[in-house]
Amino acid sequence: MIQVFIISYPSSLIPHPSSFNHIKHIRTYKFLNSSLLISSTHHFFNRYILKLEIITIHSCHKFIDMYFAKNYEQSRRGFIQVVRWMQEKFPQSKLDSYLMPPDNKDELYTDVLYVPVQNSDTLIVVTSGVHGIEAYTGSAIQQSILDRFFVNELPLKASLLFVHSVNPYGHKNFRRVNENNVDLNRNFLSNQDDFGTIINPSYQNFEAFLNNKVKFQSKLLEKTRFVFSTLKELKNYGIKSFRQAILQGQYQFEKGIFFGGKDYQAQRDLIDKLIDKYMLRYKRIVFIDIHTGYGYRGKLHLIGMDAYPDETVYEDLQALYPDDRIEKADAGQGDFYKINGAMFDYIYDKLTPKNIRVLPVAWEFGTNGNIRTLKSIDSLRIIRAENQAFHYGCVDDKSKQKIKKEYRNLFYPDSDSWQRKVLEKAGITFEKLLNQL
Repeated sequence: MIQVFIISYPSSLIPHPSSFNHIKHIRTYKFLNSSLLISSTHHFFNRYILKLEIITIHSCHKFIDMYFAKNYEQSRRGFIQVVRWMQEKFPQSKLDSYLMPPDNKDELYTDVLYVPVQNSDTLIVVTSGVHGIEAYTGSAIQQSILDRFFVNELPLKASLLFVHSVNPYGHKNFRRVNENNVDLNRNFLSNQDDFGTIINPSYQNFEAFLNNKVKFQSKLLEKTRFVFSTLKELKNYGIKSFRQAILQGQYQFEKGIFFGGKDYQAQRDLIDKLIDKYMLRYKRIVFIDIHTGYGYRGKLHLIGMDAYPDETVYEDLQALYPDDRIEKADAGQGDFYKINGAMFDYIYDKLTPKNIRVLPVAWEFGTNGNIRTLKSIDSLRIIRAENQAFHYGCVDDKSKQKIKKEYRNLFYPDSDSWQRKVLEKAGITFEKLLNQL
């Protein structure tokens, strides 16, 4: 049980945290002309207060508005704020902020928190925003977990590396891809030469259907029309080929969906820096990459690697999640799909030859039940339409606003119940993981 205080005062008079040293846990969260503060005790007095409301809740996970942001700037402020509290509690903590990409003029950053634990041979890496728009949920999860370390709800049993907003362009602009239309989770190829040699023949078969090169217009019975168009394509080429076409990744069509790029992106270069700077010093890397979109609504799907050269890696990974089944991302197994250029495959391939145990998994939070065929087809309709609208424009503002809303709801649902469920499941899963270390 904790007490939540909502304290309003002029933003110009926001006091330094040292003003509240007598409170066990207090976190400021700036909203226009007020701040939100959280405390574990109700003994509070400060000369800046204009209004005070006290709400008793069972867990800060229930108080979701402070974690799920309206825009990139608010999301980043929230993460930086909780990092400052971590630095006060754990003075060894370090924050690095990287302009991403390095030449951008829009003040877009990937922020990295490193909390070393003495004599620890394990590093827990948590990344958000590889698919930019998904950073809103990833950031909320990262902040809520760090808050729990701050109030001693979680034991610091291993070193931490939290990478916030790998793709800040997509984060800010509510797109999955980066500034070059690259799906970063298709960009982490093991060999640079592969960009010029990997061909996805299935994608070539469906390219005209997947990338509509005219202005987007929302039409009557749009969903039904798309279902019948998709079924026609499936009849021609088969469902297995279609599945691989849309999810494996492609490297030829720069304005197409699931484009993996013509070369490595700046975000890949940053991950290389983090590998050299932090990961090489540990014997075990527990890697969590947060995503949204795939799966049953509100459910956490744990997605493993495409294949495990050493099956004991899968066994060790599953041991960290005793109450959840890890789905292998192997189209042949029927659980998920085969892709090229996944980030955690890349990290695994880089570190394993150095005798570092890498245990990677994606935390994928479902949004619309797209495991089912019709829901999956509708997800594809939305992804295709958003890409079409971005590159070729819209016939009218109604069409623009409609697809923007559908796309956001596909990857960042505006639903208190969904957001609450995600935070609660993430918190429970992370706590159980710590207990298994």
